[in-house]
Amino acid sequence: MKKLIEIEDIINKLNHKTQKKFDISHKLGRSCYLLIDENSKDKMVLKFEPKVQNKLHSIWRWFFGGSLPFQNELRVLNTISTSEKKKFLNPKLFQNQFSSFYLMEYIPNNELLDNHFSSDSIKINICSSLASFRKLNRPKKWNFFKERAFRILESPLRKMFKMAFYSHKLYKIDILKLLILILKLELTRILKRKIPPGFIHNDFGSNNIIIDSNHSVYFIDFEDALWEKKWPLVDITDIAIDEKTGMLDNQMIKTYLIQILKKDEILRSHLTCHLKFGYLRILLRRLCAGNPKDKEMSIYLQKIKGLIENDNMIDNWCNEFELLK
Repeated sequence: MKKLIEIEDIINKLNHKTQKKFDISHKLGRSCYLLIDENSKDKMVLKFEPKVQNKLHSIWRWFFGGSLPFQNELRVLNTISTSEKKKFLNPKLFQNQFSSFYLMEYIPNNELLDNHFSSDSIKINICSSLASFRKLNRPKKWNFFKERAFRILESPLRKMFKMAFYSHKLYKIDILKLLILILKLELTRILKRKIPPGFIHNDFGSNNIIIDSNHSVYFIDFEDALWEKKWPLVDITDIAIDEKTGMLDNQMIKTYLIQILKKDEILRSHLTCHLKFGYLRILLRRLCAGNPKDKEMSIYLQKIKGLIENDNMIDNWCNEFELLK
């Protein structure tokens, strides 16, 4: 009841600011609702700062002036809106003058990525959009402590460790071997030649990529997005995984790499390291988010065990990339 009152308060502020009459249609996500203008019948998406979970969380929010992921999304959206070289689509922002919520365009007749995974044209479009997203300018920095706190919070490596322990709790994965693999990948990354840094979405899944009725690709939800130097290829492995088979789409990865890297920048050793890291990350994400009873979970577990026991798995995939020959 309290949450409903909070949402109504937000809508009242929005109606007063826009001089319109928005009503709630239905809930789209944790802190996201579809609104309908009572007069024009236009549909908009309202997204607001997630609710505080406990007293410690409340203190954290107070210290940093609100939710760090939500504040980050607002600054990323601002960066996107001012980018002149942007070649990807995202819903238009209509009202972002409030620090705790914003209003954006609703994409009608949308379908999720899974429904188009077999379409080569959609895959190419997604890879081109992702390559453009990677080239975004770095958003304006916060103060040192705020920036470091957010980077630690959203670091791909930190998230990997968190998911490793959670997966061990759910599925009894050999945590020691899993941690050794993660540390080995991190050490290899440090010692080998680095992949050029870039902007990453850091939370891609079929629910964060929308295909409209014209087959245009839209990216949404930028709370976790950041400028990444260490693991800048995690987005493509998030997108290229087939949820049913647990395999990566080699052609999709190749299409993306050709667009973002020069031929002399692609060396087998460090590229393999980045693909292994990204593949392990998305497999662990699927395990943590899924139902242990689903048959796909056993497939993901098998793939993770294969990565732990057989370091040549992705080396063999790299043989299929003509640009590596």
